[in-house]
Amino acid sequence: MFGAGARRDARLQRVASVMAQLPTAIEGSAVGALAAWANGQDGWVRMVVSAVLAGRTALDDMTIVSAFEQLMAEKGLSDVAPMSVPTIQITEAPVHDAPPLR
Repeated sequence: MFGAGARRDARLQRVASVMAQLPTAIEGSAVGALAAWANGQDGWVRMVVSAVLAGRTALDDMTIVSAFEQLMAEKGLSDVAPMSVPTIQITEAPVHDAPPLR
């Protein structure tokens, strides 16, 4: 059976793989505005926004648990060191993105 650290690592790896498949957006688009906002927030927020942008659906339990563990680690409320969460890259608008915001 996996220990708590191994389960956390497996969840974080899954979140990282989801983040790698993210749709990208240009600045000024709806997805771009959300990504830009998330990039100025804590890592746990970027985890949540990345999963939402990738899946365009409600978060699964594993993502919620991973984001909560990241929040607790970032705020010093657990003994686990926070992981580094990459920023959401903004390069091009997905076909289904809303028109640019003004």
